Amino acid sequence: MKRVLIVENSDAVRAIFDEALADEGYEVRAAADATDALHLAQTSPPDVVVLDLMMPVMNGWSLCERLRVALGHSIPLIVITPTLGAAEIAERLGASAYLTKPYVLDDLLHLIAQLAWQPR
Repeated sequence: MKRVLIVENSDAVRAIFDEALADEGYEVRAAADATDALHLAQTSPPDVVVLDLMMPVMNGWSLCERLRVALGHSIPLIVITPTLGAAEIAERLGASAYLTKPYVLDDLLHLIAQLAWQPR
């Protein structure tokens, strides 16, 4: 079973992701903030990370850097951002993929499926 770490500060969005990914057969770990995300990543390393860049306290940029240190650069990372320059942001962060808000849940599920099963 592939493990997905969702880092999203919205309770409602986390719940939707959790249910949708569990229905697809993934083991889901969800974090509301950077501290929880780092703890989960270190105690239960994911196969894919989905990271909303707009986070309180520690922004997604800083969290991404810390996740890369904790997990290495081979872990696929999908960033979610409302920014028009999402492609450039994703490239600078070394993300495997990105989605801009608003997005379609099926698009996220497709990206996760693609990345979770890629050889590293």
